Amino acid sequence: MNIELILLEDSDGHETLGFSFWKRNLKTTDDKKKVVSMIDHLYHMQCIESSMDVEYLDEILEDISYSKIGFVMDVNPSNQNYALYTYNANEKK
Repeated sequence: MNIELILLEDSDGHETLGFSFWKRNLKTTDDKKKVVSMIDHLYHMQCIESSMDVEYLDEILEDISYSKIGFVMDVNPSNQNYALYTYNANEKK
């Protein structure tokens, strides 16, 4: 499974790291663990602990119809607000 890293702009216009993958390539538990690990890294970059696990990832992915899924952290340093977002990585440029 390939995971693609990308620099994106958050809601304040600052660069932030995101990643994407093709949903069809997410076939094994090990593939899912790789995605969870990448989400943990996004949180860790902001010095936040992540409690993501494979079962929770399954619940999230059930509700996403995109064929290429991206995850990115949106950071608002003024109020210490951090949020993990998904996006349609097939349309992202």
